[in-house]
Amino acid sequence: MIDTELGDGVNIDPPVFHHLGSKAGYMEVTYGNLHELFLIDKANDEPIKNTDISIVIDGNRTIAAKSDDAGKIKFDLLTVQHISNKSVFTRNEYTNYTFNIANHKPYNIATSQLKNTDTLFLNDVSSIYDNKLSNIYISPDMINEYFVINGLQGNETIDVIDINGHKLLNLQANSERATISTANFTQGTYFVRINNGKALKIIVKK
Repeated sequence: MIDTELGDGVNIDPPVFHHLGSKAGYMEVTYGNLHELFLIDKANDEPIKNTDISIVIDGNRTIAAKSDDAGKIKFDLLTVQHISNKSVFTRNEYTNYTFNIANHKPYNIATSQLKNTDTLFLNDVSSIYDNKLSNIYISPDMINEYFVINGLQGNETIDVIDINGHKLLNLQANSERATISTANFTQGTYFVRINNGKALKIIVKK
C-alpha cells in the first residue's frame, strides 16, 4: 500500500500509485488494482505464450503487458480520483479495455466483466486467405449445403472455425479431396484451418 497525503490531512490509500497531477485547483490521482488474466487462442485451445500485448483503455490510454510461459498477463485496472483540498469529489473508473495482440482480432471487454474474468478466449485470425492456400483451394464459390477442399495430400488435419473462434469440426484428410457438409451451419463466415496453420475463409449462404 502507498499512502498519499494531499493538503491538510487528505489521504488516499491506493493499491498501486501511478500518476499525480494538478488542474485548476484540484489534483488528479490515477491508481490501479493488479489483475491477472490467462490468454487462450480459441482456434486451437492453446495459451498465447510470451507475447507482447497492447491494452487500450477507453480508447485513449495505453498500457503494455507481456504474457508468460503459461499465457498469463498482469496489469492494473485503473481508476482516477479528482481531489480538491479535503474532498474527493469524483472517482472515475475506466469502462472499457481493448486487448491488441499480433495476428488476433482486437478484443473489447467492459471493466465490469473484466473484474470477474480470469481467462480471455481470443480468436486467432492470422494468415487468412480468401479462397486459395498454395495448391489448396475450396469449391464451389457459392456454398450452401457443402464445400470441397481440393489439392490435399491426404494426411492434413482440418479444422472448421466460426467467426467467434469456436472450433466446429476437426477431421483428418485421407485423400486429395475432402467434402464437408454445411447443412447444420448457419449463414455466415467460417475459416478452414489446415494443419493448425494458415486458413481459408468461406461464406455459407442459406
